Amino acid sequence: MMLKPTLKRCLLFVLSLFLLTSRLVFAQPLADKTATPLEVSLQDAVASAIRTNEDVTIAELTLKRAEAVIREAKSARWFNVEATGRYQRATSHATDESPTTGYIAGASVNLVQPLFTFGTISNAVKAASIAGEMAQYQHQDYIRELTHSAKVSYYQALLASEQLRLAELSLSNALNSKRLIENSSSVRIAQSDYVKISSDIAMRMVEVEKARLERDRAHRLLSIICGYEEDIVLSDKLTFNTAQASELSASALQVALKANPTLNMLAKESELHEASAKAAFGGHLPTLSLLAGWEGSSASDKFAKTSGDELHNSETGYVGVQLSVPLLDGGRARAQAAQKRADALIAKTTYNKSLRYMKQDLVDAVERYNRYLMIYQSEENAIKLADRSYNMSLSRFRTGQTSATELNDAEQGLSSLRLAHSFTIFSIYEALSNIEKLVGGTSI
Repeated sequence: MMLKPTLKRCLLFVLSLFLLTSRLVFAQPLADKTATPLEVSLQDAVASAIRTNEDVTIAELTLKRAEAVIREAKSARWFNVEATGRYQRATSHATDESPTTGYIAGASVNLVQPLFTFGTISNAVKAASIAGEMAQYQHQDYIRELTHSAKVSYYQALLASEQLRLAELSLSNALNSKRLIENSSSVRIAQSDYVKISSDIAMRMVEVEKARLERDRAHRLLSIICGYEEDIVLSDKLTFNTAQASELSASALQVALKANPTLNMLAKESELHEASAKAAFGGHLPTLSLLAGWEGSSASDKFAKTSGDELHNSETGYVGVQLSVPLLDGGRARAQAAQKRADALIAKTTYNKSLRYMKQDLVDAVERYNRYLMIYQSEENAIKLADRSYNMSLSRFRTGQTSATELNDAEQGLSSLRLAHSFTIFSIYEALSNIEKLVGGTSI
């Protein structure tokens, strides 16, 4: 029995030594983590998400590639000049003389200028230009998607921070009530009520830790989307000003769907396949071109005489036209044109389908926004009444006119309304972000 106090002192000494050693070992990493976090606003988050995202970089490179493709297609309109040169050492064998060695040299320049191609080149240029416009819409679409993702993630982080604040506030209210019981001689409660209050405080502590975990998770997700490597702190608060808000009309906003990059890409895709079909069909039609050229040749004197040439230097120039007529290609050009026309019809059908779905999505988002506006106003009134009820219960509790259970219930009702209200504010901003995304990123 005499060993127990000694054993306890030894364990306490070992535990104290372990804690001291841990602090010394982990002092530097903890100091690094306590560096000043980066303050981030909503605009900062959106700008960083766009700046650091690889898809946007790929889309910008695709734009440059599309510009080069357009230049390549336009180059077929202009003349093509090709120059060649040759030099040969040759040996001539005559029947009555010994072999003679000499040289033969020549050069030529040829020019071909397409005059009429039945729309083959013009449609190829048109298809390349349309592909360039599609690349621009794709770039806009990436920015629109990233803006929406960054905004919703930022609002989720604001919601998590606000719910942590409300959970801590609820815990603080419960602890204040318990201290009031313990420090006041005028308040008398049953032992069962005291146990219930202690149990509720323990549950609130659990809720605070859960809220803190959710807050940290939301901040990590925002950092991943926006490309932040350091710790961040949000500079905005989850608030909403009803004075600047009004109900929206889905029918009025449907006109703005024309700015949606996805729809514009689908519309351009149909035009692209139609132009490609015309260019493919022109592949089995005649091509008229202008030809011009010059050719010169030279040979050594001995070799020219031995080989029987009268002149060892000669020049030839020509100008004319050339008509190329494809006769048989096995139906390849017609088959390619048929494929492109089918692709154009598929793109048109996909456009109509997407437009119909987006209109319905817009109606749903606007209805959701308008309903949450009404819920927001109702919750504002309910919170005022619940706050008044809690303050009245707290006043009566201090004078012993009400029970601790009723006070606790009043506080829990107020906290529940505040939590629901924070989610309503988040839902309003989320609905607005969805509407902005559908109408092409235009702010509402």
